[in-house]
Amino acid sequence: MSSLSDLQSCFVADLFHLDKATPVYIRDNGLPAASRLEIYRNNVFSNYREALRAVYPVVERLVGAEFFKHAADHYIPAYPSNSGDLNTYGAQFADFLANFPPAQSLPYLHDVAHLEWLIDQVFHAAGHQPLDVSRLQTIAAEQFGEIRFKLHPACRLFSSPYPVARIWQVNQPTWEGDQEVDLRQAGESILVHRREFSVVLHPLAQGEFVMLSQLASHGMVADAYQAAQMVQADFDLQDFLQHHIAIATLVDIDL
Repeated sequence: MSSLSDLQSCFVADLFHLDKATPVYIRDNGLPAASRLEIYRNNVFSNYREALRAVYPVVERLVGAEFFKHAADHYIPAYPSNSGDLNTYGAQFADFLANFPPAQSLPYLHDVAHLEWLIDQVFHAAGHQPLDVSRLQTIAAEQFGEIRFKLHPACRLFSSPYPVARIWQVNQPTWEGDQEVDLRQAGESILVHRREFSVVLHPLAQGEFVMLSQLASHGMVADAYQAAQMVQADFDLQDFLQHHIAIATLVDIDL
């Protein structure tokens, strides 16, 4: 007789593999074993699909409900949840779409999905108090370049060769402006951050993006500033710090 663990493993495998043979461990009991298993499968897949729809509404709007369901039904067996919290489900969906053959005619789709995942992360991220700027006044001028700023937990950085922020914007339910998106326009670098209970997409100049990326990787101010100047010669460090401290992108320091 199989152990309970073996039976559970077989049951899970059968749930996620549609081509499995009829499960011999399920009694017919008036209803064929395959049909009984299908009831469970439908419920599981339905829950996963709804979790994906909650995170990726713009992707679904772009491809339509039937295509989204088709993609989800291929994603779910490949990436079953490893958490009891379905709010965390869907982390690999952007990477999946990048390699999903039916989605290859929409080369920007996986970047839109990536952006939506970051938006969801930012919405659920922890809060943090603003930076106490008086702490900066205690640091000697010769040490300033050694500061390591910490970004707000509800901040993410994203860069794409496509105008993904524009695509996301015009596909919001409340959008009433021009619907046109020119895919030939330059790509975008974006700061995704939260203001109170809303997620905001903040466009970044190239120097800003590089500087914030360096700081997010725990880089020192001097090194981050040098990297920003390499991509944007007129990058102004003072304006950068004033702005990102004011909007609470930078919330802590470390020496």
